Parts: sequence; C-alpha cells; structure tokens
Amino acid sequence: QGLSDDDSYDMDDDDDGMDSDDERFDSADNTSLRKDPWLVKIRELLLKGLVFLELPPNPLDHLTNLCGGPDCVAEMTGRHQQQVVNDAGGVDYVRRCEGVAAKNINIEERKAFQRGDKLIAIISEAASTGI
Repeated sequence: QGLSDDDSYDMDDDDDGMDSDDERFDSADNTSLRKDPWLVKIRELLLKGLVFLELPPNPLDHLTNLCGGPDCVAEMTGRHQQQVVNDAGGVDYVRRCEGVAAKNINIEERKAFQRGDKLIAIISEAASTGI
C-alpha cells in the first residue's frame, strides 16, 4: 500500500471539524503536505499506547471526589463536564448538571450550596465575578 506523491495528508483524523477535502499547505513553501508512511506508523503506535497511560486525575475532579463527589460539592467554574469515578474504578465524563442549560449551571450550583444541599463550594476565578 504505497503512497504516491499525489496523496495529500488527511489531517481530519482527529475530528477537528474541518473538511478533509480542504486544501492544506505548508506555510513555508506553500506546498501540499504529503503522507510519510513512517510518520503515519509512529502516530498509530503513539495513539495505541495512550490507552495504557495511567495519568493522574484532574486536580479539580480529584478534590471534588475526595470531598464526597458532585452530589456533595457545588462547583462554580467555567466547566460544563466533569470526571466522576464509576463503580468499576474507572472515570466517566458527565455533564455537571443534567437538565440545566450550560449558562445556568453555576447559578444552580450556587443555589444548591446556599440551600445547604451541598456543604462544600469550589469557586474558580472564571466564576468568581460578582461574588
């Protein structure tokens, strides 16, 4: 499965939202990027290896989980999702507040804290305006 000089490099593998049919150019000499079989193989191996990495948890999510999880902690940040430890010990990405518009998540979290439903509040600089 050789590649000819006419095979353009398809940069859309990472689903960046751009059409793979877009003409792409190297900024230095304005030529189309070409696939290099060796680099494609290296990329595939690196992506396969990512599965085995044991990365540390996100600090904010780790702190939230140590304090009892999202049911106990009001998180007022600019985030729309959070990492929650599941029953199997893995991590799931979930929306912070189901059924609440993204622009109202921090307001609902603040109300839950003020009502006493959540006894701990974490406020980031992004959400601290007006507090």
